Amino acid sequence: MRPPKHMPSAYKILLPTRAFLLSWRDQNLPARHLALEDAAAHFELAPAGDYRDMALLGVIGEAVQCLEDFAVLASSWDSPWEGFGHYLRATEWTPFKTNNFWQEAPRWSDDRIDVLACMSFRNPGADEYVAVDALLAAEGFPIDATSQEAMDIARQATRTRLRRVLGILAADWKQFSPYFLAYKHGGLTLSRSDLVAVDDDVDAIDEDTTIHDLAIAVWRKSSKSEEIAGDELNSAEEIAEIAAGSGRIALDLIDAFIVSRSWTIEALEWGLDGEVESLRPLTIPWTVWLRECDLPSEHWELLGAGPTVTWVDENDRREPPPDDELGAVPAE
Repeated sequence: MRPPKHMPSAYKILLPTRAFLLSWRDQNLPARHLALEDAAAHFELAPAGDYRDMALLGVIGEAVQCLEDFAVLASSWDSPWEGFGHYLRATEWTPFKTNNFWQEAPRWSDDRIDVLACMSFRNPGADEYVAVDALLAAEGFPIDATSQEAMDIARQATRTRLRRVLGILAADWKQFSPYFLAYKHGGLTLSRSDLVAVDDDVDAIDEDTTIHDLAIAVWRKSSKSEEIAGDELNSAEEIAEIAAGSGRIALDLIDAFIVSRSWTIEALEWGLDGEVESLRPLTIPWTVWLRECDLPSEHWELLGAGPTVTWVDENDRREPPPDDELGAVPAE
């Protein structure tokens, strides 16, 4: 089938967006995975003392970087610049983008969660949302009632799971972001030989003073908050496990984010000149955000990875031949 006449510019939007998503899939994601696992392994082997504190800070830094990456990607597609490729917004840095995302995303509306999951598209100019399945139906790809019901259930399951996971990661961002900033601004760990942690009301240290054992402590860069941040509720091993787990979850979300969007461009057959030549059959990854426990088995059997679309060229449509050409006997 030939591509639609009214398409975004291949050179300004489609091809750069494709390159952006592929670079994340083939370069950034593998690099983030390796960096996180390397930091976790390094911490396991680090000797006790200041060196191990720095190794722990490295685990937190590599893990929370994954949370920042997902926040930048998701917020860029949530609030793109009108008339430009969504990828361009991801190149913009603002000091509060990540904080704002993790504060707000767990409470996003269904429409915004659907855009995040690429189950809907958003027109930033009119602030309108169009569901993918509704768009397909409007373009002449009707979905039968049984499949539509399964897709609706999968959509609601995706909203539920994303809100739950976003809430967990938002809490982890709040917990670990001071250490992440300390890591990015020079590895600002506090040397244990320079630190004695006591209650706020202690003016002088004596033999009766309660000394708190901090698993990690860092200088805070901002002068508007406490000078240091520390953790005495968790052991260093627990902190490393929690932080690394959060980073791995964020990487899974980034992977699903890329897959959920790639079909919109990979459906296009590109020529060597960079022009779109035709459309490929495609599978819409409707269940990419879900796990096996999120849907009943019968819906998994029906949906699988998602609905498949096969394009038909309007010029190839033919009226069915009359009955006599099919060998039917004319009525007497």
